[in-house]
Amino acid sequence: MSAKINQKIIDKIAKLFELANNNSNDAEAKSALLMAQQWMVKYGLTASDMNRTADVPQAVGCLHKWDAGWRKHLAIVLAPNYRCKTFLSGNQIYFIGFTGDANLCKQCFESTYAFIYKRANQEYDKAKNNGLPTKGIANSYAMGFCAGIKSILSEQCRALQVTVPTAVEDEFSKIFSSPENVSRRTAASPASREAWFSLGYSEGREKFQTKQVQSN
Repeated sequence: MSAKINQKIIDKIAKLFELANNNSNDAEAKSALLMAQQWMVKYGLTASDMNRTADVPQAVGCLHKWDAGWRKHLAIVLAPNYRCKTFLSGNQIYFIGFTGDANLCKQCFESTYAFIYKRANQEYDKAKNNGLPTKGIANSYAMGFCAGIKSILSEQCRALQVTVPTAVEDEFSKIFSSPENVSRRTAASPASREAWFSLGYSEGREKFQTKQVQSN
């Protein structure tokens, strides 16, 4: 492939990354990011080809009203798809990644967290109104939703060969290199109600389903 064609492709991918980084519409941002990643794999381009090496990994904090326990699992599921790592400091979820990646991951996390929280409480209220036991319903739905998302994003990451950059891995390791550091790695909460877990799983897959990714 000629240098001229290479530059045209790089410019196109750069515009997709710009669209993803500056789009307030979560679905459009994810679509642009997915297409950019797909083109990079198709033409064998790396982060250095995109002149992204000057960027420095940073940690960005997220908003998550009521601090639901399953937020940690959601963060674990989303982070790799955006080339990020995640940790918990105090009660707040953080993502570490290059500027555009981390901000996109934050945007996706916050919108998905709000959606899951609303739907989980709807299922809780529905069961309560029907006289059913409600213990574990909201958490099971949320954990199922996260599992559904993971099943979709894992397929995309494998197809697009999305990996966390070494610079991000190194920055993440620095955070936990000191025993005085109070930040902690995220850990998931268990699920307990099978029917609501299954419902969340199917809805999570549906929300994050995209057209089949072409890796060639």
